Formats: sequence, structure tokens, C-alpha cells
Amino acid sequence: MLQETENPTPHGILARFTELPPYLPRGLYEFDDPQTLGDLASGQAIAIDRRWYDVLGCTSVNGWVSVDTTGPKLTAHETTPVHLAWREPDREPVATWV
Repeated sequence: MLQETENPTPHGILARFTELPPYLPRGLYEFDDPQTLGDLASGQAIAIDRRWYDVLGCTSVNGWVSVDTTGPKLTAHETTPVHLAWREPDREPVATWV
């Protein structure tokens, strides 16, 4: 667990990122490696309050990241551990013959 000096994000905000949602929506793939808020990029999805939300944009200033999602907008320190997922790029359907 991170010490308060390493991660000054309030505990109430940290709790919103802690639990992984029970499932991934179709087309989303969770990153295998541990991720932090500093790894976040527009177009990804982030787990907040046990739900996945698309990231509309994010801004980083002096180690703090503001995240604008299709749900809540939150600000936390870039070292905050989070669950991130990416959406597979759209591909043309491939016909298979049996």
C-alpha cells in the first residue's frame, strides 16, 4: 500500500478506483500490468465505483490528473493505482466458411 506522502490523493477518491467491476463490456480488454492514473490516455476506459467509463479527456498538471469520463469527473495524483482497459480498434468482419 502506498504511503500518504507518496500518494496525496484523499482516501475517498482512492476507494472509488479500488474495486474491479464484475465484468468487462464487450470490446474492452483490461491491461495485464498494474496501471496508474499517469498511464491514462483518451480513448481508454477506467473503472470507477465498480463500473467502466470511457475516458473523454485527461489533463495532467504538476503530478495531478483530472479525468473527464462519460460518468464522474475526478482529480487524483498520477501515482494512484487504477484499473484501465482499452477498446479493440474496429475491424472489418471476416467471413468464415464451414
